[in-house]
Amino acid sequence: MPVRLLSWYKKRLPNALKAKSGSRTYGAISVMAQYQSEVKEAFFVSRKAFMPSPEVDSAVLHLKRL
Repeated sequence: MPVRLLSWYKKRLPNALKAKSGSRTYGAISVMAQYQSEVKEAFFVSRKAFMPSPEVDSAVLHLKRL
């Protein structure tokens, strides 16, 4: 099984995966991701980096298995 994973997502999902307890975006997906992995945002990708420009920003996440 992989120990590390780098993946690209629409900005909303990385926010949910790395959300802290008590925040608006914290939920079941946050608990599951953080229970199994250390979740960090590797870097942000602006919608302006693409042509044509999508309606959402993106982020690359680094997940490291605990």
